[in-house]
Amino acid sequence: MSSASTGSLHRRSSSQQARPRPTACPIVLWTHEPPNFSPADVVIHPELPAVLGGVGDAELLEIRSLAAGSADTSAKGRRFLFRAATAVAEGEALGRAAGNLQLSISRSIAGLYGLHNRCDVLLSKVRLAQPS
Repeated sequence: MSSASTGSLHRRSSSQQARPRPTACPIVLWTHEPPNFSPADVVIHPELPAVLGGVGDAELLEIRSLAAGSADTSAKGRRFLFRAATAVAEGEALGRAAGNLQLSISRSIAGLYGLHNRCDVLLSKVRLAQPS
């Protein structure tokens, strides 16, 4: 087999491989006042972790603002980390949101991180550091 045909086989097989899933995606963050919308601090759409290729036990989800400038400069650079397993995928809350909700956090937590209702954030998957 010539090297040209070997190269085309390699290109074809590598292009047929599954493309890597993103580990981050921009979303619109909602905020809520417990217990009005939900008693939980974090409400997540049940399909959102799958967009990031699933979230394992050794991984956290991170929320970081995408706003160029935040009104609260003391919150700049802060990131909110949480376990996907502790976030609630509440059917009743999702139903009230008319299917638009991706992620909502309580207003009190949002304020600590300089976030607000309907702000653009980056949701990322973060691997926990393994103890040495």
